[in-house]
Amino acid sequence: MAIMDAACDIARARDALYFVSLKQWQDGSGDWYFKFGFAATNNVDPRAVWGQDTTVDELHFFSVDEVAKIRGIGKDESVK
Repeated sequence: MAIMDAACDIARARDALYFVSLKQWQDGSGDWYFKFGFAATNNVDPRAVWGQDTTVDELHFFSVDEVAKIRGIGKDESVK
């Protein structure tokens, strides 16, 4: 959940209403990395907007407000 919390915080800082996980990978030492895209709407083509560097087969947009509601966070609060 920490990754979702961080993505939600970044989206809020960018005044984005949605975010999408574009890529996830693990390096040789076992550390995980995530690439997110942030948008004002969920009606965009992620590959056209953020490029072909996506490895997630099925992209899913997350609403910042819905994630905050599920996590019990108010609109002006950080998810820390």
